[in-house]
Amino acid sequence: MAGRKRKRTGKSKSEDTLECYNCDKPVKSTALRCPHCGKLFSAGRQVLAVITVAIILSAAGTWYLLLPGESGFQPTDGTPDLPADEEVVFIHDIGPGENDFWDRTVSHPSWVVTAVQTKPQLILTHSTGCAPCDAMLAICGPLSVEYSGRITYYDITSGVDEPEATDCFEAYDPTDPHYVPLTTIVTMGPSNNIIWHSWEGVVDEYVLRGWIEDAILYLEEYG
Repeated sequence: MAGRKRKRTGKSKSEDTLECYNCDKPVKSTALRCPHCGKLFSAGRQVLAVITVAIILSAAGTWYLLLPGESGFQPTDGTPDLPADEEVVFIHDIGPGENDFWDRTVSHPSWVVTAVQTKPQLILTHSTGCAPCDAMLAICGPLSVEYSGRITYYDITSGVDEPEATDCFEAYDPTDPHYVPLTTIVTMGPSNNIIWHSWEGVVDEYVLRGWIEDAILYLEEYG
């Protein structure tokens, strides 16, 4: 019919379209999905394939890092594997500091000098009717059982085992007047010297355990 014009759609004649393989309707060649039936179209399939391959490769790389014995394996506990002949590192040094094993000259009791040649000595000097003393008894008793055979434990009651108590106060109590409980650890150091440390009052079990462990190591190193 003359004079009739076509309605403008706003689409370029050069726009590429293809038929959907599912519903046979026209779809842009760059479309990810068919706007009519929702099926993935050519570009969508390509994108999905790329994503799938990336996920597989990523997962494979992660599992490789987790395989024990492989070069990419990292231990999760943060503990390094040290060589068997690695030099022993002591928590407590030998020196005059309050956190060191003391090497200053003292008159060690003869019974300590004899016994410490074979085992570290844990000595608790206390009295009866003393709450802090009871607390230290409750700590030292179980530790002496735990380290049985590796240390020698002396439970000395002032006023009952008085000669030994006096020996400990004179040698190992760093203050005057003397207080109980007095806890002392004695072991061997370099050049056959006796090294030791002592505390007045209640000592935390964790702290005391560290001193015992180091005392055993020092004796193994220098005894």
